[in-house]
Amino acid sequence: LTFMQLSSDTLLLAWYRDTLIQQPSPEVVLSETRARCRELQAAWRAAASQAAAAADGDSKPLLDACVCWRRMFWATTGAQNLLSPDDEVWAEFQAERPTRLRFLEHLFVALDRHLTRYVEQLCAIEEVSRCTSLATVVTIAVNTGGVQRAREEVRLLQASITETGGWRQCDPTLFRSIGEHG
Repeated sequence: LTFMQLSSDTLLLAWYRDTLIQQPSPEVVLSETRARCRELQAAWRAAASQAAAAADGDSKPLLDACVCWRRMFWATTGAQNLLSPDDEVWAEFQAERPTRLRFLEHLFVALDRHLTRYVEQLCAIEEVSRCTSLATVVTIAVNTGGVQRAREEVRLLQASITETGGWRQCDPTLFRSIGEHG
């Protein structure tokens, strides 16, 4: 504070001391980071098993699992700066590798299926647009929300795969099929 010539500002000094006092100890930060990683991993594991048990037409459990998957990935990426490579959290995370790979496979298949439906919806809307008024097309395409919802689901699946580096795990035939949809 002396370099800015604010060493005599008592209010600023009080704020600075207060922030130093309120900082948690490194042990507390590490403990909270481990707990958060475990909590997110457990939430993803539960959501992934619900998605695996869900009926084929029900995509909500899978999309919920995607949200948990992304949260877990973001948290563990950030935790790599705080936790040592030999920390127990990483051993637990590695133990989940087969489950994560099965989940990724499930995401690839779901993305292919969602893209197929999305393309079919867009083709149907294009066909309707040739025969009806703009108001009808807007009602069907925009107001009902089906196309927007389908697009958001596709984006969530794509982001879940891309952010976690999962494309390397995709079967080449399935990868080609996904690519053909756009």
